Amino acid sequence: MTNSASINRTDVHLINSGVKAQRFRGSLIDKSGKRLGDEGVILHNGDVAPQGRVILTAEDLESVFGVDAWTGPAMLEVQGDHRFEVMTVLTSPSGLRSNTNCVREDAVHNIEGVDSEDVSFIRLINIGKTPIINIRGSLIDRQGRPIGRTHVSLYSELISGEQVWLSQNRLEELIGSDWSGQVSLVLTAPHPNLRLLNLNLTTADTFFNFSCYENEETAAVFLMTNASSVNHSEMHVINSSRQISSLSGQLVNADGSTTPEVILAETLEPGGRTVLTSSLLESIFDVDSWQGPAMVTLKGPDKFDAITRLTSPSGLVSNTNCVRQSAVHMVEGDGNSYVRLINRGDQPVTDIRGTLYDAAGIVLGEPNVLLMASLSPGEQRFINNNELSSLFNVSWIGAASLMVSGSNDENLYLVNLNLVEGSTFFNFSCYENTDRARATSAETFYDEFIAEPIVDVSCINCHKPEGEAATGGLVFETNAEVSHFETMVNYIAITDDGMLASLKDSIHDEQVLSSNNYDDLVGFLRLLNVDVSPDLSSGLIPASVVPGIGGATIGNTGHPSFLSPHVNPIVSAGGFIYVTNTPADTVDVIDPWSRSVVQRINVGIDPVGLAVHPQGNELWVANHISDSVSVIDLDPTSSTYHHVIATVQSLVDETLVTDFDEPTGIAFAASGKAFVALGPANEIAVIENYEVTGRLPIRAQDPRAIAVQGDRLYVLPFESNNQTQLSGCAFARIDGDTCTFNAVEHVFNNNNVLSTHYDADIIINTGLPDRDLFVFDTDTEEQLQVVDGLGTLLYGLAVDNQHRIFVAQTDARNDANGRAGTLKHGLAEMGNRAFFNQVTRVNCQESCDTPVRLDLEPLPPQHPAVGEALATPYAIEWSVDAQKLFVTAAGSNKLFTLNPVTGEILGRVDTGAVPRGIALTDDNEAFVLNAVDNSVTVIDVSETREMQVQRTINLIDPTDPDIKAGRRLFNDAGMSTSGTFSCESCHPDGHTDQLIWVLETPVCDVDGCTQIPPRLTMPVRGARDTGPYHWDGIPGDPFGGNNTASINADVEPNCAENDPEGCIRVLVDGSLATTMCEVGNCELNSQGQAGAFNDAERKLLSKFVLSVPYPPAPERQFDNGLSIGARQGFFNFSFVNNAGGMATGAQTCGDCHKMPFLVSTNTPGTGMDAPTWRGAYDRWMILPQGRLNIIDLLNLAGVNDSFRERDAWSLAG
Repeated sequence: MTNSASINRTDVHLINSGVKAQRFRGSLIDKSGKRLGDEGVILHNGDVAPQGRVILTAEDLESVFGVDAWTGPAMLEVQGDHRFEVMTVLTSPSGLRSNTNCVREDAVHNIEGVDSEDVSFIRLINIGKTPIINIRGSLIDRQGRPIGRTHVSLYSELISGEQVWLSQNRLEELIGSDWSGQVSLVLTAPHPNLRLLNLNLTTADTFFNFSCYENEETAAVFLMTNASSVNHSEMHVINSSRQISSLSGQLVNADGSTTPEVILAETLEPGGRTVLTSSLLESIFDVDSWQGPAMVTLKGPDKFDAITRLTSPSGLVSNTNCVRQSAVHMVEGDGNSYVRLINRGDQPVTDIRGTLYDAAGIVLGEPNVLLMASLSPGEQRFINNNELSSLFNVSWIGAASLMVSGSNDENLYLVNLNLVEGSTFFNFSCYENTDRARATSAETFYDEFIAEPIVDVSCINCHKPEGEAATGGLVFETNAEVSHFETMVNYIAITDDGMLASLKDSIHDEQVLSSNNYDDLVGFLRLLNVDVSPDLSSGLIPASVVPGIGGATIGNTGHPSFLSPHVNPIVSAGGFIYVTNTPADTVDVIDPWSRSVVQRINVGIDPVGLAVHPQGNELWVANHISDSVSVIDLDPTSSTYHHVIATVQSLVDETLVTDFDEPTGIAFAASGKAFVALGPANEIAVIENYEVTGRLPIRAQDPRAIAVQGDRLYVLPFESNNQTQLSGCAFARIDGDTCTFNAVEHVFNNNNVLSTHYDADIIINTGLPDRDLFVFDTDTEEQLQVVDGLGTLLYGLAVDNQHRIFVAQTDARNDANGRAGTLKHGLAEMGNRAFFNQVTRVNCQESCDTPVRLDLEPLPPQHPAVGEALATPYAIEWSVDAQKLFVTAAGSNKLFTLNPVTGEILGRVDTGAVPRGIALTDDNEAFVLNAVDNSVTVIDVSETREMQVQRTINLIDPTDPDIKAGRRLFNDAGMSTSGTFSCESCHPDGHTDQLIWVLETPVCDVDGCTQIPPRLTMPVRGARDTGPYHWDGIPGDPFGGNNTASINADVEPNCAENDPEGCIRVLVDGSLATTMCEVGNCELNSQGQAGAFNDAERKLLSKFVLSVPYPPAPERQFDNGLSIGARQGFFNFSFVNNAGGMATGAQTCGDCHKMPFLVSTNTPGTGMDAPTWRGAYDRWMILPQGRLNIIDLLNLAGVNDSFRERDAWSLAG
């Protein structure tokens, strides 16, 4: 509503379309949301009869509400007792009158570009009673491409009743770009109380409303002039769905004759449009110019919008594709009004009759006059006001309503056109009424759209006490004081839009909501002021950023979690953030401006590492399980932009066995030569032109993090060891300190399984190789240097242009309580500090100097304060100005900043679960990948000591919610008393750290057992169905019988064979009560159990432990065939013993290591179990105390110091 001082005059028509007389009340709200005058004021005198109307001017409203002229347009809220229509007629200074009271809820499609003389304005209107926060949207061009920045904040907070203009210039500023032609503004996540008004200001100072148009429900363009008409029609059909689709149609002439159906657009991208003129349609349908306007019926996407732009001889462009049924209300007796009657159905409409009503609701002339005897299918006819005057035998002045009915009239549509100034047609068929959705509240919306169709029908089946999803955080209690509405509100307050992300996982795929239900859920979250991310919104945002690319496949049902390690899994390039969505097998593209996912690109299985080509035109992706690297095109001008354009792999001929197993880190030389870390092979693959051209041997375990600076390649082996071993040696070296027993006697000559009659300590042997950092020349590929002493488990690597190396690592303290034999050490001496969490600094300007360790926590016996631990430093990145380091603490769920000189912790901030990657932008923002939550935390890092979380972006995740929750617990260092280590610390990625530890292992009960025996870490991977789980035959033992603590007397099982989770639970409970708990300071949980985590959490942890498989063995042939060597090995293992060749069963390997998992239990005389050999090809796990892993024995056996796994196992045999 313009005010009385405006040069544009507004008349509002309130039309009683009900069957009873009524009065209209109103409230006037200015542009700021302030109420003008009283609320609910009676707007007129007397009652308004059915089909009558009240016409109010701005002066009338100023008088009714007792206010002066307001500033800018205002909003009039109208209430009545029955059905009514609200139309506004805007008269411009030129005298042209247009129809302006029509709004949208999700998108508008006629925003003019720089090539138009018309100027577009978008009005954002909050019709609700509460504020709407962070209204975001994107401009979409004809091809479906977002223009400039996407999902920009259009307005940060629109208070109740507020109305604001967004000009064309303002939109250009927001997105950072201009455009040509007509484009769409699409809201990221529509809000039930937000309305959009799309007005175009013409050169004649007239506003035209382009907010009203038809869609897939009517599926037609109802008024297309022919090519020879002085009024030129241009139809725009916009794909409002998320699917690429074609568009077809039929031309229906005025007489109802129809052409065959033809393709109008082969490919219509999400958000894209096809634009067809009359000339194009004549060509497409292969027809001559039709007579008068025609109709085009449409078939296309599930959701589409159809607009007609009609250009008059004066050059003015109006909006004409909008129709009504039953009545039109702007038939002017003293003007040039036209009503077009259209039969959209396939049956005739007969006996079409009409009644005219004046403003008082009085019938003009005769009622129920025959207008037309019939309209055949598809037929369309005009009746003008003069013809109506003749038919009704009446004359009238001003606007009248025409009510129309007929037999079989459910597909009878009306168009009300007024010809103004003899040249321009205005469509008055569209306006607001009481049928449209009104303002709502979260609770009302919940009751109407969420409670019965979503919660009662779907959610509550699993999300109830003792239900399948009872541990997921959303539980609807029955007969509780807290209502289901409050339960939803409380859950959403914690999870933000995480509920929508969970609906896309494999569990919910089986009970997927309808698209309408999902849209309603998005609307509910918006009413709760949740900033829903684009990939989780209600479907209008195109899933791709270029034509031809749809969304990635989701819901990988049956895809296990392999716990693949991450190396640089998130990067910034070309204005986007790229992140590995490991469980969904995609690379997700995040727009940093809107902080939302705008595209998902399918790659291989378990993508874990990213690297950008030096030219910036390619993104390389390490697929850990697929044994490949996907190459994604980053050239925005390319037709393959954001497509995978190459796959790097290496397969052995004929067998197709991979020779490129489990890639992780990727780095590029300036020349474009690529280096890829291959962990199981302990080598770096050299790649040129997408082919493996060379291999750099790494004489250490599992190279992962690599980086190139200048002409140097830096390589970190992940498990570089800390030079600890059992205190055995050759007899001549026994000194009672670093060597306490004769290894040849007790290992080679006698298989002293129980380590009796000697002291077995864990000591540091400086003769063990400790190769921590390898340096190569990138040109010659020559190894330049090897640096030792960096740490034990080396996670992250950062190198600056001065060749300052920083390594995020944990240093194992298994020697701190290692003197179990000589000093009778136990867990107490470790002090609940299994690892030091450190960053190691090495300067490598000329050559690398001595490493310096920077401790991130106080040293024992002092522990970090609660919440101050920085467990498992993982990702590490230099700041943009190279003055500080950003590091993630994966076990403590934190990002922290570090002074690289002093080691001072400058600041810290919480992230999601298990942060493993950092991408920094020039805008002082850090994007942190939380690997287990599968989310990205956006953090403002402009203030180093006061970093602030801005947003969490949830990635689509098919992982089972219970497995995900259990994995969080597995990585949570909060399970340890000191907060400094977790299960993951000793079992990184579900593997073994290959270290021996003194824990609370029972002392054996025969002669010579005098100490806690050291034990080698077992892997978590592959635990399901592969028991027994431990050498001592005690933790999680479903078999009973003897064990190392009761060698000669049988004991009862401590779990059931048919309850694998129960058996793992015994291990979980034991670990939490001993290893993870400080001796003398072990608190009880709420159930009275020793150690952290309650009973429900322990169940989740147990379920997770059993869920992790090993990936396929690297030398497994594609057809599962066995090589000759494998066949011979199987025979030797099963039928040959060490004593003299062929055997009849006495002491072959297979006797103790029974197929299929090479296990056995209850060994006579020792109580030992022979636990699984799972993962033996990748990690040494030889004998419970690691007795074979002694440097003197390896030297005696001639095993070289490269420690190839196969050589070590040969020694064991």
